[in-house]
Amino acid sequence: MDGLFLPNANAGKRRTNALDALRPAIVAAFPAALRFIRWRPVSGRAFSRPATEKWGTDKLRREPVAPVNHTINVSIVDVAGVQSVQAIPNPLPFKAATPPFIVVSPGDTITWILGPTVTEELQVLFQSFGDFPDLIPQPSNPLGPLSSIALGFKQISATIRPDVPQAIEQSRRFFYKLLRNGKPLPWVQPLPEGAPDEFNGGVIDTPRTPP
Repeated sequence: MDGLFLPNANAGKRRTNALDALRPAIVAAFPAALRFIRWRPVSGRAFSRPATEKWGTDKLRREPVAPVNHTINVSIVDVAGVQSVQAIPNPLPFKAATPPFIVVSPGDTITWILGPTVTEELQVLFQSFGDFPDLIPQPSNPLGPLSSIALGFKQISATIRPDVPQAIEQSRRFFYKLLRNGKPLPWVQPLPEGAPDEFNGGVIDTPRTPP
């Protein structure tokens, strides 16, 4: 039949036979190829980690977790006829007896919740800081470890600076006062004899209280 093209029926069989011959090699190489693939969760979300662990430690793709909001509950207490302020926890963060430990990290937020006994607006003012273990007070800027402070209804919100160290050997204590009408309120916690006035006030430890 001149001019009519007829496909070679054996060509398909030859291609099939060639693939069959390569199949064992492909199957053997597949597990090794998996080692070079960077896996991540299907959802694309970061893994849930304790507040003390900002990065994943498994073999999957590492992603930072969301910033943590730390709360400080503030109340006014009458001490021998003197209105005094109390903040819980103090120091922040609360130090657990066993791991995991809570840490204060860059980008975290701190919210002072003004309880029912606080009837007037309060302000936060940092006075000094000290490095562990000696805690010798040094002058601090008014924001201390914070990049910003915002006053809201019955609360004060702040954000931790991005340059706050995270190494436990660089732990630092920031001392602050709570002011009412521009004047520092006395604190419920007693002042140790001979201790600097900064010690009788609010405390934030970064990244946490050592050890």
